Amino acid sequence: MKDYYPEYIAAKQKLTRLEKKHESLQKKYRTDMREYQVLIHKMRQEIHRLKGYKEFKHHDMYGRILEEYGITEDEIKSSLRDRPIVNIRHAIFYYLRYSKNYNTCQIGAMFDRDHSSVIHGCKNVESWLDMPQIYAPELKILELIHGANDEEKQGVPAHNP
Repeated sequence: MKDYYPEYIAAKQKLTRLEKKHESLQKKYRTDMREYQVLIHKMRQEIHRLKGYKEFKHHDMYGRILEEYGITEDEIKSSLRDRPIVNIRHAIFYYLRYSKNYNTCQIGAMFDRDHSSVIHGCKNVESWLDMPQIYAPELKILELIHGANDEEKQGVPAHNP
């Protein structure tokens, strides 16, 4: 038994080193993937700009979102699926759909999404409006967006489908 014990310790130490290296490589991979996703999104935006698509630009709104939540315009328009980013994106979909009267295809083109994704996002926001006591943090996003874009600082009226 004594003959195997030093080998066991050496193997255990090597395994620990390899696990730490693996974790650091995974972290680097996730960081790189996020950077690539943002880069791809910027390239798609440039293609849309060159093709003449109408872009949604409300810098005050994006500035408030960045200030309040630390999420950039590029992250909102990217394909990232982190819950805070998705909630903000859906709130913007709802705002554009029902306050600015954009159609779902126009909104989808602005955010490089399919029109059905915009419909889904609007339905999510409608569920927030149905249960305001549960979805208070999400409704705060909607109020922030609405307040950043309209002179009147009133709450966003609920949409009655």
